[in-house]
Formats: sequence, C-alpha cells, structure tokens
Amino acid sequence: SSGINAEYGDSLFEVTPYLLSCGLTEPHLQVYSTFKEMPVLPNLLFMLLHCTLPRLTYLPSCTQVVPTKRSASDTLDPYILNMGLATLLRQFPADYALEFADLCAQYVSSSPSTSTLAAHLLKEFCWKCDLPRGVTRGSLPHCILQTTQP
Repeated sequence: SSGINAEYGDSLFEVTPYLLSCGLTEPHLQVYSTFKEMPVLPNLLFMLLHCTLPRLTYLPSCTQVVPTKRSASDTLDPYILNMGLATLLRQFPADYALEFADLCAQYVSSSPSTSTLAAHLLKEFCWKCDLPRGVTRGSLPHCILQTTQP
C-alpha cells in the first residue's frame, strides 16, 4: 500500500470511487487493449491451469469447484482464476480462446482422475468467453458431458 502511495500519490485514492461506480460487471467481455500475436499464449495458460488443478476440488453436492485449503495462505479462487483467463484471452484473437478450450478438452478426455473438475472449469470458461456449447463437445467423452450439464 505504501509503495502504491509513493508511486501514484493520492490519485489512486481519488480515482477508486469512480472506477467502482463505472459498472463494469462483466470484465471478461471487455476488450481493454489488443496485443500483438502470441501464438504460445494458450499453451502457457493451459500449463498455468494444469499446475493449479491440485489446489482445487469439485464438490458434487453443490456442483461447484472450490479451493482445496492446504494452508491459511492458500487463497486460490476458481471463479477469479477462470474470469482472469477469460479476460486475458479476450484481448487476443478469438482463436486463442478456442485453442485454450481445445487443450482443456483434450486434458479432460485423457485424465480420468481430474476429468470432472477440469470439465466444470472448462464449461465455465466456455460460458465466460461466449464460446458455442458445441465447441468442445467433439473432444469430450459422453460420460463427462452428462456430468457437466446444468
């Protein structure tokens, strides 16, 4: 906090109420800036997601992906993670999100131990990116599709 004040002075404090009241309720649908092409980005983001899967668990009783608390400092939020991935990929050409979804679908179909967890994350990601429902249907086994239907 003191580093922010030293760098920006009081301007951050003054601007915050305006940022909060601007009403960006769906940041994952907003294009903030367009970037140069980065063809490896979907692969890097998939590796990031793959590394975070052990820190998440799926609760069938509430059909939600929740964090697996390993310590008090572990504050991973699956909703925020998915929202961040969708927001980041929105800044690039649409085929980046499709490629990321395809990588996730391949992982789901090849990894039975985490398939339900990853399938639910993938379903939420596709919803946040406005990807058509059938985008990953060809890559997912029928039994996984049945467990992820609303």
